[in-house]
Amino acid sequence: AIGEPVPPTCITEGYTVYGCSAGECGTTENGDITKKVDHVYDVEKAVVAPTCSADGYTVYACSKGACRGTVIGNYVRRTAHTFVDVNEFDEIICTECAQRYINTTTVVNTGSGTLCLGCESTEGCTCNVDVMWKGYIAPQAPETLEADEAKTIGGDYVPAEIVGGLIKITSAEESSFEIYVNEEKFEFTGTEFIVDLYSFESVEQIIVYSSTAAEFVFYKNITAE
Repeated sequence: AIGEPVPPTCITEGYTVYGCSAGECGTTENGDITKKVDHVYDVEKAVVAPTCSADGYTVYACSKGACRGTVIGNYVRRTAHTFVDVNEFDEIICTECAQRYINTTTVVNTGSGTLCLGCESTEGCTCNVDVMWKGYIAPQAPETLEADEAKTIGGDYVPAEIVGGLIKITSAEESSFEIYVNEEKFEFTGTEFIVDLYSFESVEQIIVYSSTAAEFVFYKNITAE
């Protein structure tokens, strides 16, 4: 052998250099080849915080040798959108990232000969199709809320389909709205307030408050089915 064995790294094999013993030809070759070692991604290079439009994550670098390889891990579920109404609920828009959902159905009360998009009837349908935003639909009637009342929703009263859905609270006049989901606070001043619940893997308690008389309704995420 010529020199010490070269240990393997995560990007190169290990080896030993051998020289020719016949005369003075000076020929060498590598022998005793050993496999590359595994990467060890244990150097934290960057932490990207979650937003309402993207999951958060951590970038890890390999500490073996000088490979400079990186992986992404430790994902953190994105935070909730906070939606407000535009165009009389033809659209809703997030106040943080401008994500929009367009109303894909319409509440209808047709006369004879007019096609109802909900039941596909032309026989004077009055089915009143629920409003839907690109996969969100209200499976139940709104709940009422008195002025300056905080209503707590918890236990068996929390609908199972609320995780991944929306809560909408509305008032006929400008109001201060607050929604607490598992003690996380969302607040807004206006006449409509819609909060996305995607960031919660489970919902144990919801508290809804409005400074004026209002109503609130759950919107189920039907695209998750």
